[in-house]
Amino acid sequence: ASHIITPRVWIIIAGEFLISGLGIFLYFYYSVRDSNDLTRLDQPLLDWMVANRTPELTSLMQLLTNLMGPVAITLAVGTSAIIWWRRKNERLRPLLLILATSLAYATSVLIKNLVERARPSAVDMELPLKIDYSFPSGHTIGVAVVLLVLGYLIYSRAPTRKNLLSWGGV
Repeated sequence: ASHIITPRVWIIIAGEFLISGLGIFLYFYYSVRDSNDLTRLDQPLLDWMVANRTPELTSLMQLLTNLMGPVAITLAVGTSAIIWWRRKNERLRPLLLILATSLAYATSVLIKNLVERARPSAVDMELPLKIDYSFPSGHTIGVAVVLLVLGYLIYSRAPTRKNLLSWGGV
């Protein structure tokens, strides 16, 4: 079967993701650093969320936070990679997933410590309180990297239009 996307096209797509992702990140970085643009919505949005939160929504959001947090994602990726390695006797592809996830979280921590964006006041937070910085989101970076790398790994193993469209949608 012929590949829908050639290795050359993968390199172009990866470059486009890298360039557009860097551009989006820099926009948010400068917005956060200079407290302008989208960051002006932070306090009004936080106030609205605090005023309208319910115990049910809070429980749901805490569950999602825990399921998609760095600890849960790291455990899921590590466990999945070990199972994958043992069952399929592959090393490189599971290792790629582990390395990409590790690099994403390390990058998140590095950038958080460079930017030093404070979290909302403890009065507005739910327990357990987060004490690290808030930008960029480790949850968002981790989930995005896992999905992108898994999408690539699945598509590269079975390059069908269905796999491409499915992961593109995710």
